[in-house]
Amino acid sequence: MQDFQPVAQTQYLGVQDASDAPETIVFVAPCPCRIVAAWFADNTAQAAHDTNYGTYAIINKGVGGAGTDIIATKNTTIATGAAIVANVPLAMTLGTTKSLLQLAAGQALTFKAVEAGAATSGDLVQCAVCVAYVPGYSSV
Repeated sequence: MQDFQPVAQTQYLGVQDASDAPETIVFVAPCPCRIVAAWFADNTAQAAHDTNYGTYAIINKGVGGAGTDIIATKNTTIATGAAIVANVPLAMTLGTTKSLLQLAAGQALTFKAVEAGAATSGDLVQCAVCVAYVPGYSSV
């Protein structure tokens, strides 16, 4: 069996005002592929907190572009998440439904930031999102 090396693509998003729950395209599959990792980084630290926190998701938009399936998540709660350290990538947890991680060529993924609690608790200032994929896998 041959091992495939993942290819990573990083997309700079800049400011993400989580109060508005922005959803921004971060990846368009250049070929049939399988997503194997995702992470994001920001230039501003954010403490973990169980009341004032951010939730971040990567969403598979599907072949028609209107999908809502979340394929990777991370939050900044103390209980289940992690603090954001300035300029240090924070790995997102991939979903376990393999078919949602397999993309057809041209299929898009978006990044969505949402906050709970105090305003600005989930805002990202200079955000970049990275998606790693292995070419050649697709169930679509």
